[in-house]
Amino acid sequence: MSPDSEASIGAVGRRERLIESAIKLFSAQPYDDVSVQDIASHADVATGLLYYHFTDKQGLYAAALELLADRLKAAVDEAVASVDSSADSLDRLSAALRAQLRVISENPSGYRELLDGVASQPKVRALIERERKARLQLIGESLPADVRITPAVTATLEGWLHFADGVQLAWLNDPRTPLEEIAELCVRVLIASVEAAMQLDGTPAKRAAKRKQSAR
Repeated sequence: MSPDSEASIGAVGRRERLIESAIKLFSAQPYDDVSVQDIASHADVATGLLYYHFTDKQGLYAAALELLADRLKAAVDEAVASVDSSADSLDRLSAALRAQLRVISENPSGYRELLDGVASQPKVRALIERERKARLQLIGESLPADVRITPAVTATLEGWLHFADGVQLAWLNDPRTPLEEIAELCVRVLIASVEAAMQLDGTPAKRAAKRKQSAR
Protein backbone atom coordinates (compact mmCIF):
# COMPACT_ATOMS: atom_id res chain seq x y z
CA MET A 1 0.00 0.00 0.00
CA SER A 2 1.33 3.43 -0.96
CA PRO A 3 1.89 6.19 1.60
CA ASP A 4 -0.88 8.21 -0.07
CA SER A 5 -3.32 5.30 0.32
CA GLU A 6 -2.40 4.86 3.97
CA ALA A 7 -2.84 8.59 4.56
CA SER A 8 -6.25 8.46 2.87
CA ILE A 9 -7.39 5.54 5.03
CA GLY A 10 -6.08 7.30 8.11
CA ALA A 11 -8.03 10.44 7.26
CA VAL A 12 -11.24 8.44 6.82
CA GLY A 13 -10.64 6.72 10.15
CA ARG A 14 -10.14 10.00 11.97
CA ARG A 15 -13.27 11.44 10.40
CA GLU A 16 -15.28 8.42 11.56
CA ARG A 17 -13.79 8.73 15.06
CA LEU A 18 -14.89 12.35 15.21
CA ILE A 19 -18.45 11.41 14.22
CA GLU A 20 -18.66 8.57 16.74
CA SER A 21 -17.26 10.83 19.46
CA ALA A 22 -19.79 13.51 18.57
CA ILE A 23 -22.64 11.00 18.87
CA LYS A 24 -21.47 9.91 22.31
CA LEU A 25 -20.94 13.42 23.63
CA PHE A 26 -24.13 14.90 22.14
CA SER A 27 -25.97 11.93 23.64
CA ALA A 28 -24.67 12.70 27.12
CA GLN A 29 -24.93 16.50 27.09
CA PRO A 30 -26.97 19.26 25.43
CA TYR A 31 -25.62 20.53 22.11
CA ASP A 32 -24.48 23.89 23.53
CA ASP A 33 -22.54 22.22 26.35
CA VAL A 34 -20.32 20.23 24.00
CA SER A 35 -17.31 22.09 22.59
CA VAL A 36 -15.24 21.25 19.53
CA GLN A 37 -12.31 20.78 21.89
CA ASP A 38 -14.29 18.17 23.84
CA ILE A 39 -15.07 16.22 20.67
CA ALA A 40 -11.53 16.40 19.30
CA SER A 41 -10.12 15.30 22.65
CA HIS A 42 -12.53 12.37 22.87
CA ALA A 43 -11.59 11.30 19.33
CA ASP A 44 -7.90 11.79 20.11
CA VAL A 45 -7.31 14.09 17.13
CA ALA A 46 -6.26 17.69 16.70
CA THR A 47 -9.01 20.30 16.86
CA GLY A 48 -7.97 21.60 13.46
CA LEU A 49 -8.88 18.27 11.91
CA LEU A 50 -12.48 18.74 13.00
CA TYR A 51 -12.66 22.05 11.17
CA TYR A 52 -10.95 20.47 8.14
CA HIS A 53 -13.58 17.73 7.82
CA PHE A 54 -16.73 19.51 9.00
CA THR A 55 -16.11 23.30 8.91
CA ASP A 56 -17.73 23.81 12.33
CA LYS A 57 -19.64 22.12 15.14
CA GLN A 58 -22.95 22.32 13.30
CA GLY A 59 -21.39 20.53 10.34
CA LEU A 60 -20.23 17.71 12.62
CA TYR A 61 -23.63 17.61 14.32
CA ALA A 62 -25.26 17.18 10.90
CA ALA A 63 -22.83 14.38 10.01
CA ALA A 64 -23.56 12.61 13.30
CA LEU A 65 -27.30 12.88 12.77
CA GLU A 66 -26.94 11.63 9.20
CA LEU A 67 -25.04 8.57 10.40
CA LEU A 68 -27.77 7.78 12.93
CA ALA A 69 -30.43 8.30 10.25
CA ASP A 70 -28.55 6.02 7.85
CA ARG A 71 -28.34 3.28 10.49
CA LEU A 72 -32.03 3.65 11.17
CA LYS A 73 -32.91 3.53 7.47
CA ALA A 74 -30.75 0.44 6.90
CA ALA A 75 -32.52 -1.40 9.72
CA VAL A 76 -35.95 -0.36 8.46
CA ASP A 77 -35.17 -1.31 4.85
CA GLU A 78 -33.93 -4.73 5.95
CA ALA A 79 -37.03 -5.31 8.07
CA VAL A 80 -39.39 -4.29 5.26
CA ALA A 81 -37.55 -6.48 2.74
CA SER A 82 -37.91 -9.48 5.07
CA VAL A 83 -41.72 -9.28 5.03
CA ASP A 84 -43.32 -11.83 2.71
CA SER A 85 -44.60 -10.22 -0.47
CA SER A 86 -48.00 -11.88 0.03
CA ALA A 87 -48.42 -10.34 3.48
CA ASP A 88 -50.78 -7.48 4.25
CA SER A 89 -49.37 -4.11 3.20
CA LEU A 90 -49.60 -2.83 6.77
CA ASP A 91 -47.30 -5.66 7.88
CA ARG A 92 -44.45 -3.78 6.22
CA LEU A 93 -45.18 -0.69 8.25
CA SER A 94 -45.41 -2.73 11.45
CA ALA A 95 -42.05 -4.38 10.67
CA ALA A 96 -40.52 -0.97 9.96
CA LEU A 97 -41.77 0.41 13.29
CA ARG A 98 -40.44 -2.58 15.24
CA ALA A 99 -37.04 -2.23 13.58
CA GLN A 100 -36.98 1.50 14.29
CA LEU A 101 -37.81 0.94 17.94
CA ARG A 102 -35.05 -1.66 18.28
CA VAL A 103 -32.43 0.68 16.79
CA ILE A 104 -33.56 3.61 18.90
CA SER A 105 -33.53 1.50 22.06
CA GLU A 106 -29.86 0.63 21.45
CA ASN A 107 -28.87 4.29 21.71
CA PRO A 108 -31.82 6.02 23.41
CA SER A 109 -30.06 9.12 24.65
CA GLY A 110 -28.37 9.66 21.30
CA TYR A 111 -31.56 9.58 19.26
CA ARG A 112 -33.44 11.58 21.85
CA GLU A 113 -30.87 14.37 22.03
CA LEU A 114 -30.15 14.52 18.33
CA LEU A 115 -33.76 14.33 17.18
CA ASP A 116 -35.12 16.65 19.86
CA GLY A 117 -32.62 19.42 19.13
CA VAL A 118 -32.65 19.22 15.37
CA ALA A 119 -35.09 22.06 14.63
CA SER A 120 -32.69 24.70 15.93
CA GLN A 121 -29.80 23.54 13.71
CA PRO A 122 -30.09 24.99 10.18
CA LYS A 123 -27.60 22.57 8.66
CA VAL A 124 -29.69 19.51 9.48
CA ARG A 125 -33.15 20.73 8.44
CA ALA A 126 -32.74 19.45 4.89
CA LEU A 127 -31.73 16.04 6.22
CA ILE A 128 -34.77 15.83 8.49
CA GLU A 129 -37.06 16.90 5.65
CA ARG A 130 -35.58 14.19 3.45
CA GLU A 131 -36.17 11.57 6.12
CA ARG A 132 -39.74 12.73 6.70
CA LYS A 133 -40.50 12.44 2.98
CA ALA A 134 -39.07 8.92 2.92
CA ARG A 135 -41.20 7.94 5.91
CA LEU A 136 -44.32 9.44 4.33
CA GLN A 137 -43.62 7.45 1.19
CA LEU A 138 -43.36 4.24 3.21
CA ILE A 139 -46.63 5.01 4.98
CA GLY A 140 -48.37 5.76 1.69
CA GLU A 141 -47.16 2.48 0.22
CA SER A 142 -48.40 0.63 3.31
CA LEU A 143 -51.98 1.83 3.02
CA PRO A 144 -54.62 -0.46 1.50
CA ALA A 145 -55.21 0.02 -2.22
CA ASP A 146 -58.74 1.35 -1.69
CA VAL A 147 -57.56 4.37 0.34
CA ARG A 148 -58.08 7.61 -1.58
CA ILE A 149 -55.38 10.19 -0.80
CA THR A 150 -57.56 13.23 -0.12
CA PRO A 151 -56.26 16.43 1.50
CA ALA A 152 -57.72 15.19 4.79
CA VAL A 153 -55.84 11.89 4.48
CA THR A 154 -52.61 13.71 3.64
CA ALA A 155 -52.99 15.89 6.74
CA THR A 156 -53.68 12.75 8.76
CA LEU A 157 -50.47 11.07 7.58
CA GLU A 158 -48.44 14.18 8.46
CA GLY A 159 -50.04 14.32 11.89
CA TRP A 160 -49.53 10.61 12.45
CA LEU A 161 -45.78 11.03 11.94
CA HIS A 162 -45.68 13.47 14.85
CA PHE A 163 -47.82 11.09 16.91
CA ALA A 164 -45.53 8.12 16.19
CA ASP A 165 -42.43 10.15 17.05
CA GLY A 166 -44.03 11.26 20.32
CA VAL A 167 -45.02 7.71 21.24
CA GLN A 168 -41.51 6.43 20.55
CA LEU A 169 -39.91 9.17 22.66
CA ALA A 170 -42.37 8.45 25.47
CA TRP A 171 -41.53 4.75 25.19
CA LEU A 172 -37.83 5.55 25.54
CA ASN A 173 -38.61 7.30 28.82
CA ASP A 174 -40.73 4.38 30.04
CA PRO A 175 -40.05 1.18 28.05
CA ARG A 176 -42.22 -1.12 30.15
CA THR A 177 -44.58 -1.74 27.22
CA PRO A 178 -43.13 -4.30 24.78
CA LEU A 179 -41.94 -2.64 21.58
CA GLU A 180 -44.16 -5.00 19.54
CA GLU A 181 -47.20 -3.52 21.29
CA ILE A 182 -45.98 0.04 20.70
CA ALA A 183 -45.61 -0.74 16.99
CA GLU A 184 -49.09 -2.30 16.90
CA LEU A 185 -50.54 0.74 18.69
CA CYS A 186 -49.08 3.08 16.06
CA VAL A 187 -50.45 0.96 13.20
CA ARG A 188 -53.93 0.81 14.76
CA VAL A 189 -54.01 4.58 15.30
CA LEU A 190 -52.95 5.10 11.69
CA ILE A 191 -55.74 2.83 10.39
CA ALA A 192 -58.39 4.46 12.57
CA SER A 193 -57.22 7.98 11.69
CA VAL A 194 -57.16 7.33 7.95
CA GLU A 195 -60.62 5.76 8.10
CA ALA A 196 -61.92 8.81 9.96
CA ALA A 197 -60.30 11.14 7.43
CA MET A 198 -61.92 9.29 4.53
CA GLN A 199 -65.34 9.47 6.19
CA LEU A 200 -64.92 13.23 6.67
CA ASP A 201 -64.59 13.82 2.94
CA GLY A 202 -67.32 16.37 2.27
CA THR A 203 -69.08 15.63 5.58
CA PRO A 204 -69.24 19.24 6.93
CA ALA A 205 -70.85 20.48 3.70
CA LYS A 206 -73.29 17.56 3.68
CA ARG A 207 -74.28 18.30 7.28
CA ALA A 208 -74.85 21.97 6.49
CA ALA A 209 -77.00 21.09 3.49
CA LYS A 210 -79.00 18.63 5.60
CA ARG A 211 -79.60 21.28 8.29
CA LYS A 212 -80.83 23.76 5.67
CA GLN A 213 -83.16 21.15 4.22
CA SER A 214 -84.54 20.30 7.67
CA ALA A 215 -85.15 23.97 8.45
CA ARG A 216 -87.48 24.38 5.46
